[in-house]
Amino acid sequence: MFDGLKKEWSILKENPPGRRFQARYNYRMFESRSSAWRKFLFIALGIALIPIGMAMWVLPGPGWLTIIAGFALLAGYWNWTSRFLDGAEVWLRNVIARLRSRKR
Repeated sequence: MFDGLKKEWSILKENPPGRRFQARYNYRMFESRSSAWRKFLFIALGIALIPIGMAMWVLPGPGWLTIIAGFALLAGYWNWTSRFLDGAEVWLRNVIARLRSRKR
């Protein structure tokens, strides 16, 4: 179990921004040997985390982090979600870089 997590974490670390989640998706689809039940549980958990995170916008808790965690779980099994997260990461990095350059 921990070997698979280590492998997925290394995929996220080794790939450049804009390709991380798609590389993880490709690993899960073509190299990983996870069972149908595990896939179902990860997808169900990812889908459940998104509305829970939305509820945390008005309730105490880390709403955005919960939503991102839900999308990250789905990105391993749905290509459109992995492409969305890769694009969002690049966009967010550009925004942060622009904000940092304004402060100087």
